[in-house]
Parts: sequence; structure tokens; C-alpha cells
Amino acid sequence: GYFEVVNYSFIGEKWFDDLLIPANDTLRNVVKLLNPISEDMAVLRTFLLPSLLENARNNFNYKVQDIKIFEIRRVYNANSESSLPEERRHVAGLIMGENAFAYNFRPRPFDFFDIKGDVEGICELMAVPDVRFMRPDPVPPFLHPGICAEIRVQDHVIGLTGKLNPLVADSLKIDENIYLFELDLELLNQYVATLQ
Repeated sequence: GYFEVVNYSFIGEKWFDDLLIPANDTLRNVVKLLNPISEDMAVLRTFLLPSLLENARNNFNYKVQDIKIFEIRRVYNANSESSLPEERRHVAGLIMGENAFAYNFRPRPFDFFDIKGDVEGICELMAVPDVRFMRPDPVPPFLHPGICAEIRVQDHVIGLTGKLNPLVADSLKIDENIYLFELDLELLNQYVATLQ
């Protein structure tokens, strides 16, 4: 039920402020472009969620308020030991608004269990065992402190999920009923390989 989006690998550094990410967070460990097209495309993204939030904002501004989107792409972290960045493949998803295919086909607002079920479905399709959802410590600042979880396999964090922090939704001027997830596909693949 998700639509795939394909975004540029570049974002603006302003996204880190918009998402309330502290200055010392590893998500700010960016690769800066020497000749960026614009300030909005000045760094390689370290995670996919800013791009999905931009997609959600564009749809919301055009009065498309019920969406389910995902993206599978590489993310880039600056590497102090090499001139080349560390590249990893991630999958991220975002749902916003109402679930039109709820029980009895009566639309209802999306909730945490919708996005959690979708993450469980991905892990089940990939035959990843023992997936657990645990309270993150610390809670990522862009997620709602009471409605979020780390996704763990064998005590390793492979991703996160939860509701967008209302403060972030307000600053971005988008719907508050947004749920997100992001998974490290390379870590997921390691756990698939252990089953064979």
C-alpha cells in the first residue's frame, strides 16, 4: 500500500535544526559538497527521513493529506579514516493522515500500530527472527517522546519508528498525524544471512 519515492541524495543542513538534532549527534556527521546547487542541497544525507518529510510537506501543501510513501537509497556518513564517506543502504517509510483501509473500510487516523505492523511485515518478508520494539534511550528529538521505539534484532539496533514530534510538525507546518520508520538494510541482511 506504499508508493515509492526517489529523492536526491542531497539535503540542506537546515533540516538538522528543523528536526531538533543536537550539534554533537552523529546524524550531523555530513559530507559537504564543494559546489552545491543551492543551500537546500549542500550536504549528502545521513538518513532518509528529511527527504520523506519534504515529500509529505509538498503533498500536504497540495491538500493531499493521506499518504503512505517509502524510499530505499544510500545514506552517507563522513569517515575520519578515509576521504570517502561510509555508504549504507537504508529503507524508510512515512504515513500521514487517515488509513482508508481500516476495519469495515471506515477511515480512521493512522496510529503507531499501523507503522509498527508495516515494519514487522518487512522483517517477516526478509525472515528476520526475534524483532523487538523497545523504548529508545535517548529518544530521537524528532520523534514523539511517548510514541516511539528502537527496532532491535539480537540486541542490535537496526532502526527506529514512531510518531513525528508535534513541535517538529508545527515548525514544518504539516499534519501532526505522521508516523515514520527507518531501517538499516545492511544490518537486516546480516540477520537474514544467519538463517541460511
